[in-house]
Order: sequence, then structure tokens, then C-alpha cells
Amino acid sequence: MKTTTLVLLTIALSAALVVAQDAQKEKTSLYTQFVENIKGDAEKQKFAYEQGQEYLRKYGGDQDQYVDYVRKWSTKYEKAKRETDFNNALVAKDYPKSFAAGKEILAKDGESSVVLARLVEAGYRQAQAGNKSLNAESIQFARRALALVDTGKVTDPAPFKSMDDLKGFLNYTLGWLIQENAPVEAAELARKAAEFGGAYKQEAATYVLLATAIIRGEYEPQAKEYNEKYSGKDATPEGEAMAARLKAVAERVMDSYARAVALLTKPEQQQYKTTVMEELSSLYKTFHNNSA
Repeated sequence: MKTTTLVLLTIALSAALVVAQDAQKEKTSLYTQFVENIKGDAEKQKFAYEQGQEYLRKYGGDQDQYVDYVRKWSTKYEKAKRETDFNNALVAKDYPKSFAAGKEILAKDGESSVVLARLVEAGYRQAQAGNKSLNAESIQFARRALALVDTGKVTDPAPFKSMDDLKGFLNYTLGWLIQENAPVEAAELARKAAEFGGAYKQEAATYVLLATAIIRGEYEPQAKEYNEKYSGKDATPEGEAMAARLKAVAERVMDSYARAVALLTKPEQQQYKTTVMEELSSLYKTFHNNSA
């Protein structure tokens, strides 16, 4: 009886050893294939990632250097893929896709000023083309990026040449995006872009934005109030005071338009320059008895 039990135990142990050896062979084979494929081209690396995920599903509970290596490589691959998808979408001008890829990156690194700035630019470009579907998110991203810049958390201005250029871009773009609904804030942002914005000090668009935001946020509401209360009526000290305030606002608008005109010097800008000049002349005539 003892002999029979010993034989059965020996058989069981032998079978368990064979199973363990087979499992180890399978693990070693999968790892070896994984290592070979990560040395290959993009397609092989994609396959290596799939193999790595299978490896981690099967052996992720093992605490050894091989599991650690597969996990670390997979994490780097995922990061690189997110960045590649993001950049490819931007190059293709597929802005909705770039937003989807960019948000995946931000889910891992919410303070990436580079990604935030590029998302703001993507949303701005789409809005310029007449599609405002990304505006709300673009505004949020611009505010997040500006908060990082203003609190000193950003030291690398990439993708711009300098911190001033980055500040100018974010202030200008945010102002442009919110000008219809928040023109007073838009004017302040445009002023910052003009004052502290590096290359944006020399951009005519900055001063046009400043002018149009002042018109929307200050000039038009005050002109409407003046017309309702004092236009066509006998002069009063209150009316004259308001007229003076309105003229002061108009002068700020004209100054901004004039700065824009002075910067529009390239041949391809002449049509736009003419448009800006017309706006400037019209406002000037309003306060100078219709004289040019």
C-alpha cells in the first residue's frame, strides 16, 4: 500500500513538474518574442506592445525583472503613441482628433504647457475657419495654460521661441476666442499681448482685436446710452461729460487701429489694411465733423 502511494505521489510530482516547465517555457517564449519585436519597426513594436499586454495579463503578478521591464517599456510606448497620434492629427489639421489625443496626454500630465498651447492653437485655427465647436474647450485650455505661466510653473516656452511669445499667444488667442461674449476681458487680454507679448507686439491682429474689443465692450454700450439720454436734446453738463468720456474711448480705439495700420506693410496685407483704414476713418469722422 505504501509502495502504491509513493508511486502515485511520484507520478503527481512529475506531472506537476512537467506543467511548471511548460508554463515557464511559454513565459520565456513570449518574453523572447516581445524583446525581439521591440527592436523592429513601428509595426513590430505595435505587435510587441500587444505581446507585452498579454504577458502582463498572464504573469503581471510575478515579481521579477522581466515583468518590470515589460511594464516600463509598455508605459513608454503608450506615452510615445499618444504623442505621435497628437502630432499626426495636428499635421493633418484634424482638430477634433487632435483634441481627443491631446486630452489623453493631459489625463496623464495635466500641466503640459506645450500640449495646452497646441490645443489652443488648434481650436483657434478651427474657429478661424468658421467652426466654433471647439471654442469652449479651447478657452478652458488657454486659461489653464495662462495660469501655469502666471504662477511660474512654466520655464520652457516650447513650442514658442520665448516666454514672451508664449504669453503673447495665449493672451491674444484667449482674447480672440472670448471677444463676442466677454469683450471687456478680451480687450484687457489684447492689451497684455500688445504690452508683454514678444512677437505679438508687432502683430497688427493684436491691435485690431484690441480695437474691436473696446468697441464691443465700452464704445457701443456708452454710445447707445448717450444717444438714448442726450442725443438731439439741449446740452447739459451731464451730457457733455458723457460725450467727453465717449470721445476718450473712441480715441483709444483709433489709436489701436492706427497701430495696426502702421504694421500692415506687406503687399499681401494691403486689402486688409484698407479695411482697417476704413474703420479708422469712419470713427475719426464721427468725432471731427465728418472731416477726413
